[in-house]
Amino acid sequence: MQMLDFYPCQAWFSPGEPARLTLSLEAETGGMLETKLTITHLEHIASTVVSRHEVRPGVNRIELRWQPPAAAPAGYGAAIQVNDGKEPLWTAFDVLPGWSAFPRYGFLCDFAAGRDDAAATLEQLLPYHINGLQFYDWQYRHDCLLPPGDEYLDPLGRALSLNAVRTLIEAAHERKLAALPYLAIYAASADFWREHAEWALYDISGNPIPFGDNFLGLMDPSAGQPWADH
Repeated sequence: MQMLDFYPCQAWFSPGEPARLTLSLEAETGGMLETKLTITHLEHIASTVVSRHEVRPGVNRIELRWQPPAAAPAGYGAAIQVNDGKEPLWTAFDVLPGWSAFPRYGFLCDFAAGRDDAAATLEQLLPYHINGLQFYDWQYRHDCLLPPGDEYLDPLGRALSLNAVRTLIEAAHERKLAALPYLAIYAASADFWREHAEWALYDISGNPIPFGDNFLGLMDPSAGQPWADH
């Protein structure tokens, strides 16, 4: 019996919600498995849970549950041992009133049409305890976020898909990761920048301010200005 991985089933847990943990292990034969789950809070043991599970030959995924106190924010350690094994696997989890109480930041940057690995991609982030996920450069244009159709070319010429974005958002939310849309609120595409010169940001000498070799133009994001309203 070989333990492969141990991590929370979602990015964080709300007060009153059971904490669910995933144990991945590989068994040579089928049979019954005894697990010992030890929960710690700071230097104290909060709980010990012994349970039995049926496993099959090959890779198994076992879900373990523990009901934390409703107090939040709070962080817990979790150690798992199997069949009286000496070396546990460790992980940790949070009980939070909201993800931003203790944000841990990650990002996605591939929104190509046809990708079918959203669930696997988001599952890989859980062992790292990421709970806020930025969707980086997902938009059609900096000045026009949504594309005219589901598939589109972004300003860098990449072929992207709004359906891929939606699928990744859904996979994030299923694991309680916040999905954050990246947006450069201070910049517009070069064509839009030139067409709306009166909306632009200017330097002290009265010159418009390009960004990235005229890839974008800086806009005036002040409240009440036309660019901010746009």
